[in-house]
Amino acid sequence: LEDQDMYRFSGIFRDVTLWSMPKDGIWDFAVKTSVDGRLEVKIGDEPKSKSEGEQRTEVLLYDGEYKKVGDLHCSTSPSTFALDVKNVHTWSAEKPYLYTLVLRRGDDIRMKRVGFKEVKVVGNTVLFNGRKIKFKGVNRHETDPESGKTVSLANMRRDVELMKKYNFNMVRTAHYPDHHLWYDLCDRYGLYVIAEANVEAHEPGYAENGLGAKPMWRKSIVERNVNHAIVFRNHPCVTFWSPGNETGHGDAFLEAFAEIRKLDGTRPFVWERGNTDVEIDSAMYYPVDW
Repeated sequence: LEDQDMYRFSGIFRDVTLWSMPKDGIWDFAVKTSVDGRLEVKIGDEPKSKSEGEQRTEVLLYDGEYKKVGDLHCSTSPSTFALDVKNVHTWSAEKPYLYTLVLRRGDDIRMKRVGFKEVKVVGNTVLFNGRKIKFKGVNRHETDPESGKTVSLANMRRDVELMKKYNFNMVRTAHYPDHHLWYDLCDRYGLYVIAEANVEAHEPGYAENGLGAKPMWRKSIVERNVNHAIVFRNHPCVTFWSPGNETGHGDAFLEAFAEIRKLDGTRPFVWERGNTDVEIDSAMYYPVDW
């Protein structure tokens, strides 16, 4: 499942962090926005608390100048908070306006930059914030000529600035999730991201030998895609999901699509090995006359 075409190195390339969540802290949260200013935050299921009583959860929103916009209040359930923002600033690659979301429960305080945006496929057209859009994108591997697969923040910022300088507006995380700071930079600078899961297994083939059609690989393919969506779904820059690269299509990917749509129904999929089952049609290695 990790047969990516790339320079290969051994070792640990990213930070390793051990972290203990405060007792009765925030287990998970999911952000959903719309261009009309609606913000919903759903607090994920937490393990049952052993303490007496329940901790009060506060959810607040600040604008780009860090002025308080308002408090989010419980809406459809005790774990779902909502706020309607007046005169909302939308997020796009041209104007990447970010709000700051703050969640607090006891000693557990979380902060996330959020953007109000919407992406839809209508017929054969992608609409971003209700307008037709043309994507000019590039693939990006995490590779540095001096440090190999260890990519510094300065290196990431240089990549973003080069892409913006030469009028790219989209980047694909080929062919695995990137360092978490990369998504923060794309949120801030304004780059649309095709977020690709860590699945590539082209060696067995694409037809009957493809791993997507083999039951023994179903759990791994679904699990990698679901975890990928949970980690990066709150980033406004993430525009499309890609379930992987160069892997035979099959029921494993159909199940991955279904599970991710339960978690996040706001983004279309790109999947060149199963165009008929996703919203975005794509193709690689076709002849010129195609």
